[in-house]
Amino acid sequence: MTALAETVIGVMLLILLALIFSRFRDQQKRALTLTSLYLLLCLSFLWIFYNDTPAIYDQAKVWKYAVAMTEGDYAQLYTDYLQRYTHQKGMIFWMYLAAKVFGPGIISWRIVNVISVTFIAYFFYRISGMIYKNTDVDIIQAVLMLAFVSNIIYTSFIYGTQTAQACLAAAVYGTIRYNRSNAQYRWLALPLFLCPVSVMLYKSSLIMVIAICGILFLSSFHDKATGKEIAGKAAVCILLVMLCVLTSRNQGKLFERITGVPDNDGQPSLAWLYMGLSSDGIRWGPGSFDMSSEEIFAEAGEDAQLAKEIARAKIAETVSEYIHHERSLSFFADKVKWQWTEPSFGALEEPLRIRDSGDIEVPAFALWPDSFLKFYGSNIRSYLYLFLKFLLPLVYLFSLVGILFKLRKGYWSAECWIGEVYFIGGFIFQIFWESMARYCYPYYIWLFATASFGLAQTAAVIRTVILKSVGQGKERSVI
Repeated sequence: MTALAETVIGVMLLILLALIFSRFRDQQKRALTLTSLYLLLCLSFLWIFYNDTPAIYDQAKVWKYAVAMTEGDYAQLYTDYLQRYTHQKGMIFWMYLAAKVFGPGIISWRIVNVISVTFIAYFFYRISGMIYKNTDVDIIQAVLMLAFVSNIIYTSFIYGTQTAQACLAAAVYGTIRYNRSNAQYRWLALPLFLCPVSVMLYKSSLIMVIAICGILFLSSFHDKATGKEIAGKAAVCILLVMLCVLTSRNQGKLFERITGVPDNDGQPSLAWLYMGLSSDGIRWGPGSFDMSSEEIFAEAGEDAQLAKEIARAKIAETVSEYIHHERSLSFFADKVKWQWTEPSFGALEEPLRIRDSGDIEVPAFALWPDSFLKFYGSNIRSYLYLFLKFLLPLVYLFSLVGILFKLRKGYWSAECWIGEVYFIGGFIFQIFWESMARYCYPYYIWLFATASFGLAQTAAVIRTVILKSVGQGKERSVI
């Protein structure tokens, strides 16, 4: 299997190289873009069937509860875990549906992730096509989605991260189509349904909901809309926010209706904010999980309201320490560095840290599946990590270049900046929230369109300069 895996990775990298350096006519470029999406789908399926590593920690718990729901064994759900981490109930509900459709094995959710990452790539392709109308951008973005192998690795992760991003990508696509179709309301079905689903799966999806509302509101002024049109879009924004907030607040009631497990508030968000501001996290970096949220909840006797007051007081004390230089602001610089410069965003590093942690929940090294040992202990993993180490600064660099070109070429419509707004919102959020490189993964991939645009524009400028210098043909304008 190792030899086969090495062959597949080698072929994949050769194909990527060919796609990047080849020049094709428009129809051929579209075909290559779709081919890269197909490769992403196939490689993701290969990965989830190759990687039989069991779920651990929260992944194991949420899937266990989802399976218990399919079996009607609701007694398993009366646990301290669900009393503390009530935000997991929405994700468990969707995992329960997946288990009903695909079966109780964890491969079921991994199949959902494979479908999700393919839809992410597809809707990214459609969104960039509407914004940039440039097949070079389309194909570079499709190649980036394939080259960033964490997209494939995370399909075996038993969590709602990729499914939430697929929902958001489709929601953004629907929003832009609505915005450009003289208010054809059928396109609103995508954001109005999928944004609440995404919030159930991944709470920070609310950042994108705010960005979508910004698109609708600001585009009204950019397009010089009438008062009636502005009022209509404002009503859509209000409805979207209401649906997402109501879904977030009432998912516990839905869970209670299905399972009988009483709804409760659980650990307050302020406790997690305090952890993000104060944790010295050794294994996962500054601001990472250190049990302080658990300690606050326990100190409050599992009273959510009292826990909020305790956390609020601790946050005020921590902020005061920063103001009076009792804590160093370099904490935040270290936090940013730890999260945003990890090339694989945890996909190729986190499993090794878990394996070597010594935690009692983690099986001994000898008990890890052969697939895990062969991949994470092989040169393939090292080569991929090195590849991503070179890819990361290129994405950041060409994203900046893309932003400069967009400003220069007059991309002033709000919808053209959706990826950047979501990234910046996520960046700011992660400065203060509990940190982990994996939590930044959803925001990072939304830079791919901008980076692709920056690379395409740079290549066009270079081609023009070369043609001028060698005197071949008349000067061509930059795309």
